[in-house]
Amino acid sequence: EQRPPRLHDDHAAQAFEDTAGGDQARLPRRSARVRRVRRRAQLNSPAGGLVDATTLPFREVVDLIAATEGASVELTFKGPAEVLGNSQKKKKVKSKALPWQSCPPVLATDEAQQLAGNVGFDPLNFAKDMTTLSTYREAEMKHGRLAMVAAFGWVAAELWDDDIAAVLKIPSVLQENNGLNPSLLDGGLELPPVYYWAAVLAFTAWVESVGATFKRDALVRDGMYLAGDLGFDPLSLYPKDKEGKANMQLAELKHGRLAMLAITSFALDEFVLQAPVVAPLV
Repeated sequence: EQRPPRLHDDHAAQAFEDTAGGDQARLPRRSARVRRVRRRAQLNSPAGGLVDATTLPFREVVDLIAATEGASVELTFKGPAEVLGNSQKKKKVKSKALPWQSCPPVLATDEAQQLAGNVGFDPLNFAKDMTTLSTYREAEMKHGRLAMVAAFGWVAAELWDDDIAAVLKIPSVLQENNGLNPSLLDGGLELPPVYYWAAVLAFTAWVESVGATFKRDALVRDGMYLAGDLGFDPLSLYPKDKEGKANMQLAELKHGRLAMLAITSFALDEFVLQAPVVAPLV
């Protein structure tokens, strides 16, 4: 007895072949969230009758095929239904980041090509499938946003920490750390008070909770989720047109990637030179 494989949550179910009485019936790739056959389908039964599978659940269509032992079974989809042999069709696309190499298979798919900032750079092939790629894109967005805040905060602290501490009448963390920002390399992470770290953890947990809720609601409402989209746009800066949205997404991604490099270089610079990064500017 052959059973259809489980549908994976990778935006598309794996195509499968179910053999009944020696004949093959192929079902198209469908989204893991779409469990019903949406196109006109006809099952030719031994008695010559036709069964309309348009409104039948996916599982019932499979059961109907399996129940017709010894008969010729044909599942016909009228309309542009995609039939796959094994997986998504692989396209040969040159990497924009590394023009002398081909783009990694996952990044070359039509779905991945629509992602902002996809330049075909994944030399170690971390993204094995679209599910993994979506997870990495979500992580990249979070790290990029955090890096943008950190890069600004790093410079601002070295310029104004003493003045802010004097106004608030609290010790200057940078003065206690020889003028350097607290970091894993330069030390000083124990200098900020405990309530500061508690507030950071609480705020982080709240943001993660809001993000998880927004993602779940978007999947239920629209069947899709744009990585990093928390619905936060108090100044209504996000464009309404498709081209404007794509440009905004690309700009944020590029700024985030640059900020990740910047904050890393700040930490390494102070560790090696033992001097504030703003020293040449003041």
